[in-house]
Amino acid sequence: MSYQIYDENGYVGDFATTKGLTDFMKWCESTDDVDLINFYKDGMYIYPEALKESLELYDPPVGDIKKTYDNFLDLLPKCKGIVIVSDGANDDLEEK
Repeated sequence: MSYQIYDENGYVGDFATTKGLTDFMKWCESTDDVDLINFYKDGMYIYPEALKESLELYDPPVGDIKKTYDNFLDLLPKCKGIVIVSDGANDDLEEK
C-alpha cells in the first residue's frame, strides 16, 4: 500500500509506502516539535508553510526516513491550505 498527499484542491503527489510512512511518522513524533507532533497525531496539518519550516530545522537519519523527508519537502510547497496524508481509498475524486 502507498500513501499520497492531498490538499484543499485534491491530489498533490505520492508520499510514502506503509513502512516509509510508519517510520517517518515515528521520527516526527520523536522530534519534540509541536508542528511535527501534531502532524503525527492527526495525519493532516492546516499550515503547509509552517510544517515545511519545522521540518527544515531537522536532519533526519539516512535511509527510508530521509527519502520520505526529502519527498515531503518537495511536496509541501505544492500544497494549498492543508496537508493530508491518505491512502486514496476514499478521496471522492471519481466521477459519479
